Amino acid sequence: MILSGMLPSALGGGDDDAAMLHVWTITLAVSTAIVVTSAVALWVRAGQAKRRVSLGPGGDDDGVPDSAKRLKVLYGTQTGTSERFAKQLSEEMNAKYSGALLAKPEDLEHYEAEALATEDLALFCIATYGDGEPTDGMLKFYEWLEQGVKQSDVDGSAPLSGLKYGLFALGNKQYEHYCACGRSVDKMLKALGASSFVGRGEGDDDQNIEDDFDAWKERLWPAMASQGFTSPASAANGASAANGDATPPASAPLDQYAVTVCPEGTREKDPWEPSTSRACSASNPSVCLVV
Repeated sequence: MILSGMLPSALGGGDDDAAMLHVWTITLAVSTAIVVTSAVALWVRAGQAKRRVSLGPGGDDDGVPDSAKRLKVLYGTQTGTSERFAKQLSEEMNAKYSGALLAKPEDLEHYEAEALATEDLALFCIATYGDGEPTDGMLKFYEWLEQGVKQSDVDGSAPLSGLKYGLFALGNKQYEHYCACGRSVDKMLKALGASSFVGRGEGDDDQNIEDDFDAWKERLWPAMASQGFTSPASAANGASAANGDATPPASAPLDQYAVTVCPEGTREKDPWEPSTSRACSASNPSVCLVV
């Protein structure tokens, strides 16, 4: 440092010089600390600015705008299947409704049950454990629902009247109480004023629970549309239809196609038109063209 190099020539020794050296040392240390602190602050600020740019104006949660709807996909799991379904469903929804919806899976073990009254849309993946019992992780949430129903029976309260939900129950038909926990949760949610916007789905782990889940999702997508959510592709098709660019209808099934032999000197206009409009005859001469 230039400052430290100047000190030996500027000071001639003695107690006064030692005191002066001490003052200069303290000043240098303080100055260095200020420079380092400022550099760190600038680095942090630059990182925050970079993150804001990557998210875009008003964005958070990996670039999802503040205007996007937040949706909790709540699950109660024992073996991990309902957790996997909840995460899969969240990913599909975020891809399908990109920019309009942010779905997040959350374990009911860590979810504050009272917060459910502040949600206006939620999805549940609920597994049944043992003899129709809730899983260990969702026991607290289940008991909260039970207490709420008891209170509602007394005073008629409906704390979940603003909630619309969908529920997929997981079970195994080899057991007596098939999907009992999911069915109970569905019933208690309704008792507390919530309304389901898509019918309950049930998956049988003794057969093909993946197919059961897929079948329920086929009902879920139209139900989401009824709640105002459409995929970008659907919205684009709707705009095209409004502009007269609607997607043409699907072609006829294969069993409507047939080979037609036209008279000599003619050929078929379009060999892939449905057979009902392809017959080469005097009554339908437009089908065959002179060659």
